[in-house]
Amino acid sequence: MSIRPDRPRDIARVDDRRVLHIKPWKRSDDEERLDGENGLLLTADLDALFDKGLISFADDREMLVANRVGRKDRALFRLPRPRLRSPTPGQRRYLMDHRRRFALEPR
Repeated sequence: MSIRPDRPRDIARVDDRRVLHIKPWKRSDDEERLDGENGLLLTADLDALFDKGLISFADDREMLVANRVGRKDRALFRLPRPRLRSPTPGQRRYLMDHRRRFALEPR
């Protein structure tokens, strides 16, 4: 994609997504660190919330939000948000570890 400064609306299209490790690098063994299934593509704000254990994802794509995230913060970050893609079987394994670590199980 090319951004043209003479078209301000293009600035809003800049991709703000990043790939993150579901199971953190420091908690992973060498195989898990290089496993392509140990990754998610999220926006920067969701990446930060995920890393702190404030959100996670259920196997059915539902975004799980920690109880300690208050109403104002949920509104500010527009939580929960829908996921567009279902996690792969490999991602589900890592997401289960993430949910257990932060006590974020589906209801």
